[in-house]
Amino acid sequence: MRLANVRVDGVDRVAVERDGGAVREAVARDPRFAEARAGLAAAQATLATFRARGRAATSLFGEAEAEADRALALKPGLAYAEMAKGIAALGARQDPAEADRHFNAALERRPGDPAVRLWHARALMTFGRFQEAVEASRETLLLDPLSGLAHAQLGLALWGLGFRADADTALKRATDLDPRY
Repeated sequence: MRLANVRVDGVDRVAVERDGGAVREAVARDPRFAEARAGLAAAQATLATFRARGRAATSLFGEAEAEADRALALKPGLAYAEMAKGIAALGARQDPAEADRHFNAALERRPGDPAVRLWHARALMTFGRFQEAVEASRETLLLDPLSGLAHAQLGLALWGLGFRADADTALKRATDLDPRY
């Protein structure tokens, strides 16, 4: 499935939007296509995080969770569905325990997926768990060394720990890879 290969970490939002349409079509053709539903949920949660505000974000997070629930009903434990629920717990409710539960479930199924690892790192940092966020960001970079977002995430987590020089290096690398950071 195409969306599984799209970076749903906010780096390529245009691709997420474009491929989200393809995934919606796949779901319309086969409502029992759990992986497509999970990909759609992840795309919706990502868009809610990076592109929407206020009621639009609330609505997208709700749609993402509903789609993730449908995917999980069809195929329990589906990693991208768990990731989408983790993103919603992070963005819509700021619930660290719920976000952790969903991201850990996603990591159990797809430990080598950089998008899942990066979202988990983002959650750890959001909740002030900077050392764990540094470790998770570094694990992400082992999987995807050219991810500008992973370098930015690492830099922010290092900054949170007070390692300013290391943070500056990581943030410079992020902007070298993608000027949007």
